Amino acid sequence: MQKNITFEAYFLTLPEAAQQKLMQIRELANKLVPNLTETFSYGIPTFDYKGKHMLHIAGYAHHIGLYPGAAIMEDFKEKFRGYKTSKGTIQMELDKPLPFELITEIIVACKEKIDGKK
Repeated sequence: MQKNITFEAYFLTLPEAAQQKLMQIRELANKLVPNLTETFSYGIPTFDYKGKHMLHIAGYAHHIGLYPGAAIMEDFKEKFRGYKTSKGTIQMELDKPLPFELITEIIVACKEKIDGKK
């Protein structure tokens, strides 16, 4: 991934459903966490907060991925039933509505972890 790529340019490489869902997550993250910095890490869009990676997001042919890290995944494991997950990732299918309440909780938990409240 090029260093000068923007979120918009990345989104345009994805299926329309993935673009829309990632844009909604981006809007929500920026609303919930003031002063986010948008960057790329591991070749995917990343939200940095207070100089630290807070949340990575990515789009694919059939799902989007949120990468909040292993600690957040462990904290939320009961809420992730019904989703495909791995140690630091949750996948959300493109043909299903986004679970905004759950995504809000994830974003807040990621922020609080950096703030030292979690």
